Amino acid sequence: MVFGVPKGTPVKSSDQQKAKKLGYPASDEYDFTRLGNSCWFTNIEHGRRHEVMQLMTMADNKRFSKHKELRGLGYKTYDNYDAIEVPFTDAIPSDYDGEMGVPITFLDKYNPDQFEVVELSRYTKTQGMSKEFVAAYYASGQTGQISEGHPDLCYYDSSGRPIVPYMRILIRRKTNS
Repeated sequence: MVFGVPKGTPVKSSDQQKAKKLGYPASDEYDFTRLGNSCWFTNIEHGRRHEVMQLMTMADNKRFSKHKELRGLGYKTYDNYDAIEVPFTDAIPSDYDGEMGVPITFLDKYNPDQFEVVELSRYTKTQGMSKEFVAAYYASGQTGQISEGHPDLCYYDSSGRPIVPYMRILIRRKTNS
């Protein structure tokens, strides 16, 4: 992302150079800078919007994944919602038809022909966290602010530790992909 800022605004020379490489030379009115930690998402048609994500099957991810959280263990299901936890976008299974909770970094790779966005985890109708989950969460030494009925998704990892992941995007594979 490149932004025009009024002349005289402090701009790092490295950002000016990157903006210049992208074809935004300084003018009499503006200098150009960039933000490295921002993204712009759109539903405007463009070339990358329909790039198909190359994915492995659930079985292949369990066997060959580069992520130790999946290799040999497979996918965890949420304790309070009917979906699987997919901790990395490159671990989205190509053959799973149910709902999946994926990291927000999925949006950078989202292809509307391949996946349907169901909703954000924080706003979905979950059963809420159970009293037992909350007790196990605090007993394991975690300190996040949760209580019985809390709406965030939750699950137990392979060692039985209660986990409340960061916000997830709930998606479903389109059957025609």
